Amino acid sequence: MLKKPDTLSNQIALYFEKEIFEGRIKEGDRIPSTTLLAEKFGVNQETVQTSFKRLMGRGLIERTRGKGTFVRKGYNNKTIGIVFGHEIFTDPDTAFFNLLLDEIRDIIEKEGWNYKYFATDQNSVYDRAFYNFESSVKNGEIQAIIEFCSNDLIQSVIKTSSIPYSGTDATIDYYDFTIQGLSYLLKQGYKSIGLINRLDSDSEDKIKNAIADIYSEFPLKDGAIQVFNCGTFQREGYDIAKKLLTGKKKPEALLVGYDCIFRGVLYAILETGNRIPEDIAVLTHSNNGIEIFSHIPITRLEVNPADFARQTFEEIISKITGKKFSVKHFKPVLIPGKSCGEK
Repeated sequence: MLKKPDTLSNQIALYFEKEIFEGRIKEGDRIPSTTLLAEKFGVNQETVQTSFKRLMGRGLIERTRGKGTFVRKGYNNKTIGIVFGHEIFTDPDTAFFNLLLDEIRDIIEKEGWNYKYFATDQNSVYDRAFYNFESSVKNGEIQAIIEFCSNDLIQSVIKTSSIPYSGTDATIDYYDFTIQGLSYLLKQGYKSIGLINRLDSDSEDKIKNAIADIYSEFPLKDGAIQVFNCGTFQREGYDIAKKLLTGKKKPEALLVGYDCIFRGVLYAILETGNRIPEDIAVLTHSNNGIEIFSHIPITRLEVNPADFARQTFEEIISKITGKKFSVKHFKPVLIPGKSCGEK
């Protein structure tokens, strides 16, 4: 008998997926009739038919009129499709995904899987990779999808497919980042701090809670910590930083929550003639493997793309096998430089 809360048809499909992936049911083997399976699983035949549609959508089985349902010959049960945008190789704002791609590829190979690349174009109308990807999905050439920085056409195929999918949604621990960053700056003697970060559903409450805890720990004046919501592009960081650095309430230090934003912040600091750390201290998020180009070693809170890659792979495997998966939020490591008055 099957167990809720997952839908019964999904449970049946997952059962056959596991049997096929682990080799107990082989290519060309015949699948029992819907009547027999309905009796075996204690469901109606319509539920079994629904599970078959999912398996056919993944290219695992095929039905032959008058003969029955069989495990599809030539399917590849160990290939993950990796879909990404060309810009990860050329756009500094997406450099993280270039590293992520390399790390995911290495993990897939070490775990005994195969991968297939689909490098998409932002101009989705003329995107050849879209047609290759769509064909691979329909023909059962890939059994899972990892996607980042793709276009709308790719997204439409993913949404209508039953193939397990991961969008690399892992994030840093924003609470820990904020606590570490603010505490470090305050202990360095800075009494007014501008926090520039993107505030979204995942980060906003964590950042607010961290700031509240900082106020309870340190004797701060009201308004000592100013928060500025920013996107993920360097131009946005530049605009906010320039306004702060030329305004009447210029902070003594800046805590920047995204490395792409920091590039814009650094341009603004240099353009306005401010010196680091004499006129303004800076502490930023960074990714291991992506160098921060600066005339002075920047103090940073660093995360490792390899951790995000490992979590992405574990997530996709859990979806393939039907096992539970819990998202981790990675805590950054403080790496002192010379940008916060360090001696």
